[in-house]
Amino acid sequence: AELQEIGDPIPAQSLSSTETSSAPSRNPWGVILASPSAWLVFAQHFVRAMWTGFLVGQFPEYLKEAFQVSGTEAGYFVSGIVLVGVLGNWLGGIIADLVIRRTGSLQLGRQGLAVATMVLAAFLTLIPAWVSNIWVAATFFGISNILAGVGGPAAYAVTIDIGGRHVSKVFAFMNMVGNLGSAVIPLIITRFVGSIGTWNQVPYVLVGVHVFAAPCWMGI
Repeated sequence: AELQEIGDPIPAQSLSSTETSSAPSRNPWGVILASPSAWLVFAQHFVRAMWTGFLVGQFPEYLKEAFQVSGTEAGYFVSGIVLVGVLGNWLGGIIADLVIRRTGSLQLGRQGLAVATMVLAAFLTLIPAWVSNIWVAATFFGISNILAGVGGPAAYAVTIDIGGRHVSKVFAFMNMVGNLGSAVIPLIITRFVGSIGTWNQVPYVLVGVHVFAAPCWMGI
C-alpha cells in the first residue's frame, strides 16, 4: 500500500526492469506558489518567526534597558520564557486534536485555534509595556510565548494539507521564509528604539507581529 502511494521505482517482479510501476510526480511548484493559502501560511510563519527571533536575540537587551536588571538576571528570565514556549507547541497538538474530535471541523482545529491564540497573545504582549515589575512582565511574556507556540502545530499541519506528498517542499519554503523574519526583526527593533529613544515601548512592535498573523490565518 505504501509503494502504491509513494511510487515504486523498481517493480518487485523484475529488479532489472527499466519500467516503473508508478513514476514520481514532478514538484507542483506552479500550483503551490499560485495558492493564496500557501502564501498566507508563509506570511504567518514570517511574523511568528519574528517573535522567536526577538526572544533569542534582543530580548535580553530589552529586559536590561526597560527593567534595569543585570545581564545575568535578564538571561535567566529569557531562558525561562523561551523554555515555556515548548509547552505551547506540545499543547497545540493536543488542543487542536481535541477541537477537531469535538467539532469535526479541521477549520476550527487549525484556523480557529491559531486566530484565537494570536489575538490573545497580542493582548498579553502589550501588558509588559504598562508595568514596571519585571516578574509581572516576564509572566505575561511567558504566557504569550506559550500561546504563540500553540499555533505552531496548526501551521505544520496546514503545510501537509497544502503540500500532500510534496509537504517537504512546502514546509522547507515556509521555514526559509521564517528565517527571513528572524533576520529582519533585529533591524526593525533597532530602528524603532533609535527613533523613540527608549526600549520600554518595544512590546508595541511585538503586538503588531501577533496581530498581523491573525488575519493571515483568517484568509487561509
